[in-house]
Amino acid sequence: MKSHLRKQIVVLGGGFAGLAASLQLAKERGFREEFNVTLVDKNCYHLYHGLLYEVATAHFDIRPADIEYLQGGVCIRLKALGELVTKRQIDFLQATVTGIETSPQRVRCSDQPDIPYDHLVLALGSEPTDFGMPGVREHALFLHDIPDALSIRERIRTVVAQRRRSTAPYRIVIAGGGFTGVELAGELLEYVRRLERDGALEPQAIHLTIVEASDCVLKSLGKQTSRLAQRRLEELGARFFFARPIAQVEEHVIVLQHGKRMPFDLLVWSAGIQANPLLRVSGLPTVGRGQVSVEPTLRVTGTSNIWAAGDCVAFVDPMTHRQIPQVAPLAVEAGRLVAKNIVRSIGGQTLHPFVPRHFGFVIPVGGKFAIARTKLLRAHGFIAWLLRKLIDLDYFMSIMSLRNALRVFFRGAKVYVKND
Repeated sequence: MKSHLRKQIVVLGGGFAGLAASLQLAKERGFREEFNVTLVDKNCYHLYHGLLYEVATAHFDIRPADIEYLQGGVCIRLKALGELVTKRQIDFLQATVTGIETSPQRVRCSDQPDIPYDHLVLALGSEPTDFGMPGVREHALFLHDIPDALSIRERIRTVVAQRRRSTAPYRIVIAGGGFTGVELAGELLEYVRRLERDGALEPQAIHLTIVEASDCVLKSLGKQTSRLAQRRLEELGARFFFARPIAQVEEHVIVLQHGKRMPFDLLVWSAGIQANPLLRVSGLPTVGRGQVSVEPTLRVTGTSNIWAAGDCVAFVDPMTHRQIPQVAPLAVEAGRLVAKNIVRSIGGQTLHPFVPRHFGFVIPVGGKFAIARTKLLRAHGFIAWLLRKLIDLDYFMSIMSLRNALRVFFRGAKVYVKND
């Protein structure tokens, strides 16, 4: 039974940053009983976003029984894996947060009683943004969660089934040439080309075009990586519209700036993200796309007991003087530091600043092909793809036992590799 004398630490969000913070708090606590940890998330699972594109493009002829594996490779159910919650004495509460109050210190939920806190961790992540562009919400699909991925997969599966003997092209447009757009395009095109080789789909039955407002894909990663990714996608059959910002979206038509109209049958929007809108209306200091303003220690500016980590944070790297990218490794690092600084704060110790480590990146671009730019490896092709698989497994092992990590990894691989 909880003691009201203990500090109540509430973590909002079970993504990369929130889960990392919760697990680190449990580790820091050890056998002491100075505080309780409550993890709150609207979903009952932790989502591994790095493989979400695999769900959206998974083999369309898999057995119904394999649908569980399709989701099981990216969803880690918090209640089912006792080692994540019960054994580490983290209280998990599935609830939708509707408000954050600083006086009194409590979190409001739509379907649960208010949650009091002594320290609060904001790790509410991000969501897609349409930048206020007319028609996007009505006519496009997003790729941000499991339902999104399954919706995209079902649309494409239906098209493939209907066009096995049709030469009329089905036009897929991906808006945005960042990580999500490139990963999705590469994996989908690899599978389409395989269906064509096997005679299950007529050549050129599916056209895929990436529309990007800048002059290249993966612009933030440099010219060499951009050219390599574009060449790979072109080999798979991708088409590109660069430096063509979208003005609005109508039913089955994208209207580009300067009036050019591009017809489509399926539009996937991956053009940007914003912080959870709840933060903007909570009264906390926000900047940019609704991200929370923080001190170097990741404590929210102007507060003494509210902390933030992950996509919902606007943090400028003191070394590069640029805002850090919204990637999983940095979210995990930030979550762990927040946990340590909370413990230091409770103990009256000096807080440590967040010093982002630049891990590099490994981005898959269809089939057993990836581009790696890390301290350990600069390569592309199969070796880079294999490194990406090892990174996925390493993450699973960091949050659960080896046995369960292997189970989650291979239950997903059982389905995902059918496309490669």
